[in-house]
Amino acid sequence: MASRQRLLLCSVLLVGCATSVAILKPSEMTCPDPIKGNSGKYMCPFTQDEVMAEWVDKAVSAKLGAAVGKTVGTYGGKKVAEQLGSQVPFVGGCLGAKAGEAAGRQIAINLAGGWKNIKETSDLSFNSLDDMSVYLYAKCSSNEHYQDALAATFEIYPALASAYPKALQKASRR
Repeated sequence: MASRQRLLLCSVLLVGCATSVAILKPSEMTCPDPIKGNSGKYMCPFTQDEVMAEWVDKAVSAKLGAAVGKTVGTYGGKKVAEQLGSQVPFVGGCLGAKAGEAAGRQIAINLAGGWKNIKETSDLSFNSLDDMSVYLYAKCSSNEHYQDALAATFEIYPALASAYPKALQKASRR
């Protein structure tokens, strides 16, 4: 298991432990219905046939691209701060990190084939990150490619990383 995947799994487990809220087993959760097709705001990394969407295969390699983008953005922010003097190093670092995150996300999207490819190769979607989180866990977590698909989806939808553990904690029982 790659280090990012271990970190992902550990963070989900730690969030569950830290708040003393037990996460239901996938089979115990009420699974939200996905939107059939790609008209939702968030594209599902798995298809109706429960295999990874084509864009996810491409996005798996995007993890490196996103990390590179964030590093470049952080470096750029530091350089801007150096130019402005010592009165704004924190602001420069924050701006650099935000620019880097945006650049990293765009790199991940591009390496996944772009938004057009992501939409064209998705046959399930969601309008809510919480619904997508619960669906992925309840329906797809036993898939051998689940961790890779989840990590790649986090690169495309960074807000999913924080929504995911919270959604699992508040998921309803069947």
